[in-house]
This record gives sequence, C-alpha cells and structure tokens, in this order.
Amino acid sequence: MLRSMYSGISGMKANQTKLDVIGNNISNVGTTAFKASTAKFKDMLSQNINGATAPTSSQGGRNASQVGLGVQLSSIDTIMTQGNLQTTNRSLDVAIDDGCGNQFLMVSKGPEIHKDTTLEVSHKAGSHGISDQSLSSSGSEIMYTRDGSFILDRDGNLLTSDGYRVLGYSLTNDDNTQLPTGSSSATVSAAGMDFRFGPGSQLNGYKVVLGNIGKGTATDATIDKAEKKIIIHGDFSSESSLKAEQLTAAINKQLSAAGISQRVDVSGDVPRYEGLATESISGGSNATAPNSISIMGVPFKFSEGSELNDYTIQIGKINDSRTTAKVDKNEKTITINGNFVEAGATTADNLQDAVNAALRSEGIKQTVKCTGIVSKISGLSATANTSGTNYAKPKDATGANNFKVTFSEVTGGEKGAVLNGYSISFAVDSTVTDADNFTVSVNKQSKTIQIKAKDDTIDTVKLAQVINDKLGEDITSHVKIDTITIPKDGSVTPPKLTNSSVKVADGVNLSAPDTVSVGGIGLSFPKGTIYNGVEVQIVDIDSKTIGAEIETTGTKPNVKVSKIKISGNFKEQDVDIDVLQQAINDKIKDKAADLGLTLSSGELTDADKINLSGSAKAISGLSSSAIMGGQDNATPVAAGSVLGMSFKFSEGSALNGYTIKVGNISAGTQTSADVDTTGKTITINGDFVTAGRVTLNGVKSAINLALQNKGIDQTVKEVTGNITQMNNVESISTTGGTPIQSINENGTISFVNGALDVRAYDGNLKTLKIPDSVVDPATGETLKVQSFTIEKSGVIKCKLEGGATAAVGQIALASFKNAEGLTKNGNNLYSQSANSGAAIIKAGIGTAGDDNSGAFGNIEQSMLEVSNVDLAEQFTEMITTTRSFQASSKMINTGDEILQDIINLKR
Repeated sequence: MLRSMYSGISGMKANQTKLDVIGNNISNVGTTAFKASTAKFKDMLSQNINGATAPTSSQGGRNASQVGLGVQLSSIDTIMTQGNLQTTNRSLDVAIDDGCGNQFLMVSKGPEIHKDTTLEVSHKAGSHGISDQSLSSSGSEIMYTRDGSFILDRDGNLLTSDGYRVLGYSLTNDDNTQLPTGSSSATVSAAGMDFRFGPGSQLNGYKVVLGNIGKGTATDATIDKAEKKIIIHGDFSSESSLKAEQLTAAINKQLSAAGISQRVDVSGDVPRYEGLATESISGGSNATAPNSISIMGVPFKFSEGSELNDYTIQIGKINDSRTTAKVDKNEKTITINGNFVEAGATTADNLQDAVNAALRSEGIKQTVKCTGIVSKISGLSATANTSGTNYAKPKDATGANNFKVTFSEVTGGEKGAVLNGYSISFAVDSTVTDADNFTVSVNKQSKTIQIKAKDDTIDTVKLAQVINDKLGEDITSHVKIDTITIPKDGSVTPPKLTNSSVKVADGVNLSAPDTVSVGGIGLSFPKGTIYNGVEVQIVDIDSKTIGAEIETTGTKPNVKVSKIKISGNFKEQDVDIDVLQQAINDKIKDKAADLGLTLSSGELTDADKINLSGSAKAISGLSSSAIMGGQDNATPVAAGSVLGMSFKFSEGSALNGYTIKVGNISAGTQTSADVDTTGKTITINGDFVTAGRVTLNGVKSAINLALQNKGIDQTVKEVTGNITQMNNVESISTTGGTPIQSINENGTISFVNGALDVRAYDGNLKTLKIPDSVVDPATGETLKVQSFTIEKSGVIKCKLEGGATAAVGQIALASFKNAEGLTKNGNNLYSQSANSGAAIIKAGIGTAGDDNSGAFGNIEQSMLEVSNVDLAEQFTEMITTTRSFQASSKMINTGDEILQDIINLKR
C-alpha cells in the first residue's frame, strides 16, 4: 500500500514541474524569438518480487515480477526551431532566416571593442571560434541571441534592447590579408606629371602610362589589372586645353568601374606634343560618271570622266534616213541627225553608235550607252479625216404605177442633199377646178409636196416648173425637179390615172475634211474629196527657208492629195504662215490638172486654196540639259605629319576629309590602325616608347589593313620620314600602400566603398556602429550618413551625402553543435554551456580563411522572429498534464481509504 502512495506523490511532483514549463511557454507566446521548452519523464527504480528464471528440460522459463516505484523528471528540453518572421518596417530590426533556429547574433557585455587584437577569431578549416586567451583578456562576456530588435546609443553603437553591444567585423576594399594601417602608395611621375595615391594597397605595383594621346581624344583611362597599369588617354596635342583635374576625374572613375576604391590625384603641367595629327586629307577624287540625260525618250548614260561636262545633246535634222552625229567642242554640243518623224525608224543603238563614233573622231575617251525606244517628235504630223464630199443630186425617185420624179444639177450648187427626206405624193381629185387641172402644195416644215390632178391631161413640164417655183430659190439654187411621170394603172385598158407617192433620197452636199493642226499651224482644206485622209508632215524643223512638197495617189479622174510636207525654222518659231500657205498652194497649182482643178487666170480659185491659221509653236524635247558631275581620278594630300611620319595615297576620294592621328603609344602596344568612318579619323597605335618597335612599313601595312576591313578601296602608297620616339611617358611602379578598414582602432569609421567588392577582417570581432558620419581617408573629408541598410550577408551599408555608399561593418553570426544545450540567461540571451559546445562563428564576406558562410542563413532587415510557442499544443498538454496530476492525487486518496479500512478491521 505504501508503494502506491509514494508513486502518486512522485506523479504529482513530476506533473507539477511540467505544468510550470507549460505555464512559462504560454506566458512567452509574444516574446521575440522565444524558444518553447518541453518536460520529459522517466520511471523510477522497480522493486523485484520474483526474479526471472531460465527454461529447463522439464519446465519453461519465467519472467521477473517487478513493481515500479513511481515517475521522475527526465529532462526539460528547449525546442530550437525557427519561429515565423514578421515584418516590422523598422530599419534597426533584423531576423535570422536559417530554417533551423540554431544560429545566433553575437553580443557582448563589457568595454567597446575596436582594436584589432582584442577579440581574435580563428577561421582555419575545422576551427571557427574565439581564442580563449583573447576572450579572457578582453574583459568582455560574450552572449548569444536571436532577438534582433536593436537600438543605437548616442555614439552610434549597435545594441540590443538591454544595451548589449552587437559584434561583427570591420570591412575593407583592399587585401584583407594585410594589416590595415591605412598607408598611401608612393607618388610616381610620368610625362612631367605627379600621380599621388590615396591610402590602400589595391594599386601597389601599378604604373601610370600614357595611352591614346592623339588630337581630339576624349579624356579617359584604362585600368589594366593583368599588367598592373593605369593607362591615361586624352588630347595631348599642342592645341589641347587638357587639365590635370580632368585626368584625375577620368582615372578615379575608371578605378571605381574596375572595383578599386583607392584614389589617385594628378598634379603638375599636362605636357603638349607637336605632330600628333595631320590636317584633313583633301583633293582626292574618284572617276565618276556624269549625270544621265534624256532626249527623244532615250536615256543617255555616260562612262566615267569629266570631258563631257557642260555638253548638251540636241536634235538636228529630223527626217534623215541615216543616223549621224557631230561634236562641236567650241559650243560643247552633240548634234544628232536622223529620222525622228516615223516611229521605229531610228533605234537607241543607232543613236549610241552615231554619238560614240563622233566622240572618237574628236578624241574624246568617254562613251555613251543608250537604251529604250526612240519616240517620234510629237506634233509634227497630222492626218485629215475623210469627211470631205463632192456635190451630187438626189437619185431618181420611183413609185407605184410608174410614178417617177427626176432631178437636175444646178451649176454652183453645193447642197445636193437639200431635198433628201422629202415625200412627193400624187392624187386624183375630180374636184380640181384650176385651169391647169392640177394643184400643188409644198410644206417645207414637214418636207411634203402634194400634187392633185383632175385627169391625165395635165402638163408635166409645167407641173415641174410650178413645184420648183414653190420650193423657192434656197432649194432650187442647189437642186431642181427635172421631170415628172404621172402614175397610171396599166392593168386596165385604157390605163387609168391613179394615186402614188415617192421619197427623195441620196443627194450629197459638197463639204471639206476637218481642219488639222501641225506645229501650232491649222490647215483648212477646200470642199471635196481630194484632201480626204491627207497626211500633213513637218519634215524639216531647222530649215532656213520655208517650203512645201505635195504627193498624190490615184489616177484621173480620181487623183487625191496623200501628203503635204512642209519645212521651216520651227526650232525658233520663225515661220511666216502666209509664206507657207503660198508655198503649199503653189504646189497644189502645179498639180491642178491631175486633181481636176480649174485655174482662173493661171491661179487657183479661192475655193480651191488651202488656208492656214495660227502660228508656229516651238517643238520641245529637242535639246537635253547640260551633262554635269563627271570626275576624273585625282590623288589626295594630307598636310602635316604624325610623330615624324608623312603619307602618300593612291588616287580616289574615299579618304577626303579624314585625318591621321596617333593613338595608343604605350610600351608593348602592337602596331595597328583604327578607322572611324563616322568621325573620319585614322588612328595609329604602336609602341612609340621603345626604339625600333614601330616601322614605316609596319604603319603602312596596318593602315591599309584597317582600310580594307572597312571596305575602303583607297590605300596608303608610301609612309616616309623619321619616327619620333616618345620618352618619359611611363612611371615606375608604386609601392607602400596598406589597406584601410571601416572600423578604426580609435572607434571612428572610415569610408569603405560599399558599391565595390568588400572583404571582412574576420580575424577580429569588433563593436559595430552606425555612425552619424564617415571619414574619407583619401581626402580627410567628413561625409554625413543619410540612411542605412543591412544586407542578407549582414553587411551594413550607409548612404552618404553626395550619393556614395559606405560599408561600415558586417554582423557576426554563431552556431552551436548542441544549441539546446545553451544556458538561458533571460532577456532573450543565451550563453555557452559545458554541453552546448563552443561557438562556431560564421566567416566574414571575402574571408581570407576557410569560408563556412554557406552553412549559415540570411539576415533579414525590418523583420523580427516571433515566438515558436504553439498555443494549441500547449493547451492540450496543459489538459493532459492536469488530468495526470489529478489521477496521482486520487491514488493517494485511494491508498488512504484502504489504510483506514485496514485500521477498522481491528475494531
């Protein structure tokens, strides 16, 4: 009975302790980076009732009989898992994002640590810890925390909320294997200029040399890390205004671009050199063809050369059967004769052959190429239509019952068609009372003639006379009714007078063809058909006299005029149309007999003459524009020399406007040339420092190769002169510079360029600061801090006035093999214990030792790690633990009741 009561007591004690742990966890649910704990139990010693026996041949074995004596506390373990990260938007808050929760920030209690040997850290392979000796002599107590809610004190020290100083590493842009004493490299000289170096070791072993020094070269610098050279470029010509300050700015800009923070200052007079560039190349020309011209619809393209510049091509004779040309050197004209009146009579090949033959005969080497189809000269010919007609009376009109009307011509009559369309009707009317036994009515509007007769005794001659009188002179002056045969029905005997009618048709008026126009002159033809389809041609536009020719076709009496050929000075519009009209009519008069024309007093009547009107127009397109733009080959020249070298070129214009200048002159430079087609420069590079390294032939070959690569077909034919050797353009190597570090031994912060690569002096832990200002050791200038950031690597960078970025330090991290074995000191702090193992410290950025930083997590700015306590889990544990406690107490009550029953047995 007593054993069960003591077991109940042990259960109550153990569960009370577990409730204490749960209560502590729940109370710290809001504590930054708090790590929950868990209580674990184990059983106490068990009392043997019977021991275990082994099996025998006759009986099996038997297990031991044991009674447990209760429970006891096994351990209280810390759960070192990472809590969730929560954004705070506070720049001094940081959280460790390691995914495991066993990495810590390092803080110290004790004096500020700035000296390099106070807290020494080893970063050898397999050993990343603080030296025990330096720790004991530093007077500092090192503790660890995951609570990154930092604050600053008045000196800018980075602290925990309880004032413990945050530890980390000093940074440098230099070699972190050297001691950071901050000494400057030695001053060197080149080309009469002094180059002073700021503190740092990055430029140790570097030389300063002159590079591209040609005229117009932009001020710049090249940092050659392999050869350890600072090569400066600029316009060092005699006309330059280059200053030392410009060189300083260019060098330091390129040093920053190359990741070098050390600075250089240039002083002294910038040298000026003569003969660094030629004047612009000029006077060269390529043989080019003149512009194309066009005449008679044919383009004329010329070969290269200038002999035909200012010449014009003109058309001379336009109706020659043979194509010829003539060159007049005085007037600078090429005159072409040929048949330009008839389409296709002259071809482009005819023109080309004729002109080239004329050019050869005059000793002109240029030639012409003609293509296309030669067009005839417009407006030089016209063809009359066939609307001209001769006078003709109407045909006999015949009707039923032998009714017939005939017509007679009238001398001088022209309107033979005046009665066309008239209807003549004959009717028997017994009521006619006229003495002539007939009546006649004429209606000109309706074109009707009505005859009424009483019997067949009428006088048909008188009838015709009456009708003509009624028609009037406006008709009968052109056509008259000649005879009338009255209609009689022959089917009866004797034949009987009857009704009938006829229609007048086929009379023809006398008319002329339509007027035609050639060269601005209108030709009106006489009436009749002899000019139907006549072709009028201007056959000579450059004739000094006015003339005409007539061609006819057909035989009598049907001879017609087929062509009228005229000539005159149509080029200059010097044509008298009266003279031309007389010339044409004289030729018609000569043909009058054949044409059936009657002369009056030996001359054509006015009715038979051709009349002219208008005035001659100039005929365009007979002369070309001037031939222009042809050029012959010419050799250019370049005034001046480059470092004693003069240049001669091949013929051509490709290099006009180019200048030749010196480029990179530094020792070891291979002889080469660069061609800039935009800036029109040819730059020569070579080792002009070492005697004999650059040769005249080498320069010539380099330039021609560069021209060829740019597609320029002009070449340098010869390079002459004595090459000038450049002296004192390279300094000795600078030495003596030592690194600078961000955290100095006096606690001040020096400028380390955060925009470049930084390296940590991780052999020493120092108190970190975020200062109000940093000092630039190169200039002594104090630069105010405007803001700061903390990177994932723990590097603290400050934004300075003027835009520069300073790296002021790196936050250190530590881990432990058994982080659960750390001693909790309160205030979110832990300290190393006998079972936690020694701190394993993270190597700094760019460490010179063994880099173990890959095993560590990131530092996240403006975030804090929250408690990893799970309230749901804790409440569940609290319920089960309470029930266990209650059950243990019940065991004691039960034991007490049993003891009471035993006592009562005695009674």
